[in-house]
Amino acid sequence: MLSDEEWAQIAADVMDRTCLSPHGQEDEAVRWVAIRHGDDHIHLVATLARQDGGTPSLSCERYRVRAACLAAEQRYGLRSTAPADRTAPRRPSRAESEKAARRGLGEAPRVTLRRHVIMAPRSWLPRRVCGRWLVGCGRVAACQLVRVYARGGAVREVEVKYRIRDAEALLVALKRRGIELGAPVRQDDQAYAPDGWVYGDARCGVPFARLRTVGGRHVFTMKRPAENVLSCEEHETVVADRDQMHHAIIAMGFWPTVRIVKTRRTATFGDMVLCVDELDALGVFLEVERMVPGDVPGEAVQEELSRFVASLGIEAEQTGQTYDSLVCAAPASA
Repeated sequence: MLSDEEWAQIAADVMDRTCLSPHGQEDEAVRWVAIRHGDDHIHLVATLARQDGGTPSLSCERYRVRAACLAAEQRYGLRSTAPADRTAPRRPSRAESEKAARRGLGEAPRVTLRRHVIMAPRSWLPRRVCGRWLVGCGRVAACQLVRVYARGGAVREVEVKYRIRDAEALLVALKRRGIELGAPVRQDDQAYAPDGWVYGDARCGVPFARLRTVGGRHVFTMKRPAENVLSCEEHETVVADRDQMHHAIIAMGFWPTVRIVKTRRTATFGDMVLCVDELDALGVFLEVERMVPGDVPGEAVQEELSRFVASLGIEAEQTGQTYDSLVCAAPASA
């Protein structure tokens, strides 16, 4: 824990590095105050008028503040956080996020596109998809990605799942890492299992289906668990008619198991996708997932994802069950 004197030095360094109040110009520069009401942070408030009547420069002040924080981390041996080196992806604008929410999407299309490109092995990508060409192509790039996945190759969704007791603490921890969740969307899922399979039977190697509706958009998903139920080969496509797809799934030899209704907010962090879900009668859960090629060991990926969750410093109870199993077991445990 830093002392008041150390926090005062950090505050003065921030004001100096941002050129709002350089060392030696305290009587001419802006007035400012540092407020400490917690062990792990302070608040800085500064006027936007210099005492000598001038106007302070606010050019790149965010990056300068970040540089000052990194310097403080090194000086006092604090946990290192990401630098503001302008290599992070551009966040969706408010207009993009709101448009995605109106369309029933869990995230803006630019985020989805970037995630798929990151997770696809380079050997899958045609040359024109790589490099600067992809960055500015938008819809054309999305078409190229369709070609990429049409070429085949198993893809697995690997995830970890945690029950969250304090949702507010989770949101604070995510925000501290610079992770902003998207707008909440309502997901209506119907799960399916092969005829003859019942809860309690083995899942690995067994195909399971799902129909999901979000804002009038229907998505069919087929999953086949590999090492465990949270590491699955996955195939997914949009369908026009949910009712007809339901009957088609039944005709293919599946039976409907449980209905799962939840509110989901998503975010991306590097090549991970974070989902904060609130399920009716079950509470709040955090899913962290990553799409990987079929030959990547899923358990190794899960260990890495679990380390990320542990780094958030929140109280979280890991579960190895899928949502349909949790929903199915809820009446018996109630």
